[in-house]
Amino acid sequence: MADIGTDHALLPIYLVGSGRVPRAIAGDVSPGSYNKALQAVAAAGLSAKIDVRLGPGLSILVPGEADVLIIAGLGGLTIADILAGGREVATAAGLVLLQPMRDPAELRRRLGVLGFCLKNEMLVREGDRFYVLIAAVPGAMPAYSETLLEIGPLLVARPDPLLVPYVKARIARERQIWEWARKARGEAGRARAYLAEERIRAWEELVKCRSVQPE
Repeated sequence: MADIGTDHALLPIYLVGSGRVPRAIAGDVSPGSYNKALQAVAAAGLSAKIDVRLGPGLSILVPGEADVLIIAGLGGLTIADILAGGREVATAAGLVLLQPMRDPAELRRRLGVLGFCLKNEMLVREGDRFYVLIAAVPGAMPAYSETLLEIGPLLVARPDPLLVPYVKARIARERQIWEWARKARGEAGRARAYLAEERIRAWEELVKCRSVQPE
């Protein structure tokens, strides 16, 4: 596996140290993070199994060098740009695992443009914060609706056990946006208020349909 934006290389150290993967590549564009990763890997006694590299995005890899690519803890648009900048490397990998800190819907849209389809999605909750995990593979993306792309097509299809509280949190946030947008002047404010209304209506129906699921 290759961990892009590895920082302290905690994930490669855990995966290799626990025997879940035999070897790993840890890459980061920051010289400071690169040095931290080098030190952490050496302290874990895994320098022979984890190759730490300095460079931007997927430029540190050649196609086929890693079976699994992991890009976590970055914005969805940044993740999409990294994949687009190293498309040949990304496509050659059998699986990409992504954890966007924001803009997961836009990441899903960009994955389709880049020639990837969703393989799995899941939610993780820490306190009041939800994190979306996306697994994608090379292939044609189905024509999902905007509502599904916003929430997560496979989160709805499975469904994920955290789906209902996640959607409720999204509705609460969208209500705040609606309150702001309806008071804003101009066409942009009216358009955003209308979009908020549409999302709230669709997501409330989704919660209603999933109300039998445990929260």
